[in-house]
Amino acid sequence: MQCMKFVYRSIVQYVEVTGEWPRGWSDLAANSSKGLAFQLPRDQDRVAAQVAVRFDVRLADVAKMTPDTFDAFRPRREPYYQYKGFYESMIDTATKALAREQKLQP
Repeated sequence: MQCMKFVYRSIVQYVEVTGEWPRGWSDLAANSSKGLAFQLPRDQDRVAAQVAVRFDVRLADVAKMTPDTFDAFRPRREPYYQYKGFYESMIDTATKALAREQKLQP
């Protein structure tokens, strides 16, 4: 649960700052907040062992997902469905970030 919460918060923060989906753990490390349960790159192996993150998707792909089809990040061992709230929030964050980007483009 802690690793999922960390990944969720890290990705939300990254998306809100950059308007993009992270391309790798180094992207998340660059924007990692102090005070969270884990720190990147120090805890990268531990977190990656618990949570699978798809760095190959784009923000637009995430915005089109539903909580039932969401696979941009998933726990490796726990039942994924218990995190539907995270998935709903991440989809909303992606949608809002895309809308902001479109408003900024001339």
